[in-house]
Amino acid sequence: MRRIFPPYLVFLLLLYAVTVAFSDYSLFRRGTILSNVLFMQSFGNLAATVRAITSGQTMSLAHVHMAPALPGMRGAISNAWTVLWSLSVEEYYYLLWAPVVLWMARRRAVISGIAICLLALAIRWLGSIGSDSYFSIYHRFDAPVFGSLLAFLIASKIPRRAVDAILGVAGLAGAATLAVVLVPMGNVLGRDIKDDHSFIVFGLPSLSLVAATAVGISVINSGSPLLFFLRLGALRFFGKISYTLYLLHSFVYLCFLHFFTATWAVSLAAILCAVTLSWISWTYLEQPILAGGREDSGKAGTGLKLASAA
Repeated sequence: MRRIFPPYLVFLLLLYAVTVAFSDYSLFRRGTILSNVLFMQSFGNLAATVRAITSGQTMSLAHVHMAPALPGMRGAISNAWTVLWSLSVEEYYYLLWAPVVLWMARRRAVISGIAICLLALAIRWLGSIGSDSYFSIYHRFDAPVFGSLLAFLIASKIPRRAVDAILGVAGLAGAATLAVVLVPMGNVLGRDIKDDHSFIVFGLPSLSLVAATAVGISVINSGSPLLFFLRLGALRFFGKISYTLYLLHSFVYLCFLHFFTATWAVSLAAILCAVTLSWISWTYLEQPILAGGREDSGKAGTGLKLASAA
């Protein structure tokens, strides 16, 4: 809570204040306020998901016609809240998965994680709601669970060589599945790949598997000369500010577009502004709150450095 809530609350206050200043009151609808306060931005598709499952119309995995991809973030500044769907998934993962880890034996927790991944795959397959599936917690709850399964694997008593082999096979399986999904689509440039049912069902978990494998290999081989680039100061800097940068990037960009036409120069200026604001938040808000929550501020500072390095 110390890590996530302070920047989030500041972001919401800033977003609501700026939209009111521009006479935009769309965020003040009761449902939107509740979603933002309770991290429920990804919960809006339950009825459509249930209808899709009960209708039996999404069993086919045939590739569909993909609509043209959106040109990027556009519209009112209030649209900046739409990126919060992924934070919603993350927060309820923390809330619901923590009891599994705390109260279950490790083997049962692993089985539960695998069951969640299979259930999410079934929901994406039988309860597809088109591209909206991409932003729905019912369809995406398995994404962070892949990381939990990775953590169980690394913390297990399995020999290091066997763990390396498991990660290698998992990564290759994920990459191969992703290739099988993407190759038949042909040229997807300029198309919204989230429209494709096969990608939603199998492409998303394949990406999660590849990402988890990359993280696992990096953790196991921490300190390796081959991974020197992960220890570069620039990457560590962006690691520290990445959460607030996630919150602010679309907000800052839409603010710029309110006054300027979208160009490369405007986009670059928006990025620099978002990075600067995120650094200010980390330096004067987030880091002091994290360090202030520990009895030994010196140990807290060391912990923060280790965390940012990881």
